[in-house]
Amino acid sequence: MQVLAGKQIKQTVTQSPGTDFDRRTEAEAAALTVLISDFHRHGGGHTVYTVILSKGLQALGHRPIVACPPASHLAIECAKNSIEVFDIFRFDRGFSPVSFYLDLAALESMKRKNRIDVLHVSGSRDHWTMAASNLFSAEKLPLVRTRHSTKEVRDSVFNRYLNRKLTHRTISVCHYVKEMLLQSPVFNGTDIDVIHNGVELEAFRPMPPDRRIVDEFQITPADFVIGIVGRLDWDKGHKYLFEAAAPLIKGEYKNVRILAVGFGRERENLEEMCRQLGIAHRVNFLGHRLDMRELISVFDIGVHPSIGIDTSSYAVKEMMAMEKPVVCSSYGGLKEIVEDGTTGYLVPPHDSAALRAGIKRMLDSKELRESMGRAARRRVEREFSAEVFARKTLRVYENALESVRKPLGSVKVK
Repeated sequence: MQVLAGKQIKQTVTQSPGTDFDRRTEAEAAALTVLISDFHRHGGGHTVYTVILSKGLQALGHRPIVACPPASHLAIECAKNSIEVFDIFRFDRGFSPVSFYLDLAALESMKRKNRIDVLHVSGSRDHWTMAASNLFSAEKLPLVRTRHSTKEVRDSVFNRYLNRKLTHRTISVCHYVKEMLLQSPVFNGTDIDVIHNGVELEAFRPMPPDRRIVDEFQITPADFVIGIVGRLDWDKGHKYLFEAAAPLIKGEYKNVRILAVGFGRERENLEEMCRQLGIAHRVNFLGHRLDMRELISVFDIGVHPSIGIDTSSYAVKEMMAMEKPVVCSSYGGLKEIVEDGTTGYLVPPHDSAALRAGIKRMLDSKELRESMGRAARRRVEREFSAEVFARKTLRVYENALESVRKPLGSVKVK
């Protein structure tokens, strides 16, 4: 499947004296064509990252092209959002010579037809494919890798060569991940830029409580709704929220409701935990939902008590964008998103009592919730918007282009 988005970028090529490279005119050089790849077949943070970045680049006058496996969730989302996509890549697990050769052949064909300026990868399988393409091609393109998680990168000669020699810039989605990467010899001497993921401000603008959601869950004006959005797995820390909320619900705050959005392997265990705590009647497990803005609209506060994995949480930023104050653990990149005491509260991971105290402070003061909510929206507008995300990423592309000294004329980043 190939979806063509927006107008085609005119490419008038002239020969630059004394070089083997083609050169665009100065006006044309301002518009970059970026091949963004991702090997993941299922949805998740990688998909959201690629879609929001691509839309941000389009809005700034550039041309993103997405490379991904056929019938992947990313391919579907790109088609829905009018993003140019080639879902012809296998990016198979492990090393298959045939699959690897076919991906390289497809990539070389794309590069010839589309005049790619920058390669941007998000995972290990596509990273190796793009790096190999550069090794075997006459024209070396800038290669940028985004590191999303805290997963340790195995120290090996191959990984050192890939990240030190074949990758021109590395993007980390938060300072926490960057610090972890720099502890590994794999990344000695590498250039790592920190760019938090962006949120589409218009898609998550504040709104009154959605009537349909209110009716669906029979939310009353007296209810105080706590929202938690995330995969139902141990690392998201749902158990600490339920432990924190149980004494409140069984005490003087019987009006507390919890809406848990997301699916995962721990759902049955968490449902049983709520029954054991005596709060099952006040907790709704919603599963996977597509109406996130409407759901967040009925939250009074958001809670995100992660104890692992979280680096640059979309869920927290989306709630903040909708003027919802948040109580979060201080794990990973969360402490880089939430300003403690201004846009919400940060509490130690694994600490149900501290989480309860933060929730109680918000329960007791509507004025506090509203002031923190407004501050949260301003922070997202200033630091975590899709436009800020795209502009910072473009600056990395510019630096990568300079590092390989590709004579594209005066490359201007809007």
